[in-house]
Amino acid sequence: MSFVLRVVLPDRPGTLGAVATALGEVGADILAMDVVERSPDLAVDDIVVALPSGRQPDSLITAAEGVEGVHVESVRPDPGIAARHKEWELVEAIAADPKQAVQTLARMLPLVWLNKKAINKHTVDVTKCILCQTCAKKCPVDAIHPEKQTVNRDKCLACFGCLNNCPAGAVVMEYRGKPLYGFPEYLRRRKINILEPPEIQNCRMG
Repeated sequence: MSFVLRVVLPDRPGTLGAVATALGEVGADILAMDVVERSPDLAVDDIVVALPSGRQPDSLITAAEGVEGVHVESVRPDPGIAARHKEWELVEAIAADPKQAVQTLARMLPLVWLNKKAINKHTVDVTKCILCQTCAKKCPVDAIHPEKQTVNRDKCLACFGCLNNCPAGAVVMEYRGKPLYGFPEYLRRRKINILEPPEIQNCRMG
């Protein structure tokens, strides 16, 4: 199983190597890394790791934060794996293959539990919400109600679908006390523009 570990670490030689070593000691295999942010003193990196079957994802946090000065902001399913399982929406994954329901639960619930435990705030900002209902449409368990600015945290699976798809940045989430931002904000911070091929534009116009 693959995960994306977002870490904040001192921007000094040897720190990233120490994190890699610590992750390796718990059986994690580093697949890729992306620099999210840089400042004179700190770096924010996304590290994609493969974790052996049966190993709990919270072991990644413990290992990484065992390195001096390192803080883990979040741990989430690797998007490549998430796409294969329909964004790790637990209900859809089970419905897709009922015969493997027990195995699916055993594989996915530890991460769901970990994320739900670590998310200490999950609401909708009324001053930003444009009532487009995108978050509600993306939620697989009908846990978010933008018109009421409420989230049913008991039903929420912590799949981050609302956060990653809100075009107005109105979904507010804090993970272990740190604010999270979704995919649109990630693109804005990295100054990335996604250009659609003419074929897709023509389909929409038609």
